[in-house]
Amino acid sequence: MIDGMTSEQIREMAFSEYEKSLPDSAQLEVKISSDDGGHLIEFFVYGESNAKILREDLPPNYKKMRTVVVYCQERDPSLEDLLY
Repeated sequence: MIDGMTSEQIREMAFSEYEKSLPDSAQLEVKISSDDGGHLIEFFVYGESNAKILREDLPPNYKKMRTVVVYCQERDPSLEDLLY
């Protein structure tokens, strides 16, 4: 429990709070984990521009957890051809 809430409640609250600021294409996912530094809440989005929007909106800490934004993007198939 963090701030009297379960991890699942915090995850759902963060998702509902920040999905509004992103387009549907962002495909937002929220996960809670921990490391040697304590708890962190990770926001996964599709696209670098969506990650930038989210990073501007998010505080460094959310419900006493460090925030992390990770994004992925589509691979350029032509680059893969160069490797093989």
